[in-house]
Amino acid sequence: MNYQKIIRASAIYDLVITTPFMFPPIAIGIIGTANQFAEAIGLRSDMTITQDTLIWISLMATVVTLWSILRVISPERRFGLYDGFGRLSFSFWFLFYPLVYGTSELSYLFLGPELIWGAVQLSGYWKINYKSLLRFKYT
Repeated sequence: MNYQKIIRASAIYDLVITTPFMFPPIAIGIIGTANQFAEAIGLRSDMTITQDTLIWISLMATVVTLWSILRVISPERRFGLYDGFGRLSFSFWFLFYPLVYGTSELSYLFLGPELIWGAVQLSGYWKINYKSLLRFKYT
């Protein structure tokens, strides 16, 4: 698969997952459903929504949505690199907070996709750079 298509596909994934959280009533509904789902499958989840947390949820969703739109419109290689590193940092936090602070274990469900998208985008970026280095002729 072409590297630009990978960048665009990861951006579309983000749009589908994140855009609804920009809208407070939808975010509240999703989080309520997520809490019920977590309880049903035996995960710890007691996400409490307040006006203070809801604004941060909406702001972060807006930033991720705008970042995703940029990658859909302009899937540049460097954006794949940035997004790959961003996904690895998100993955760290998805593990860190439940383990250290006892927050919702629902974040574990997002860990797989984040690690996969991060690895695919970073390996695609490095593969392209490695190939260009092989073509470079010393003079």
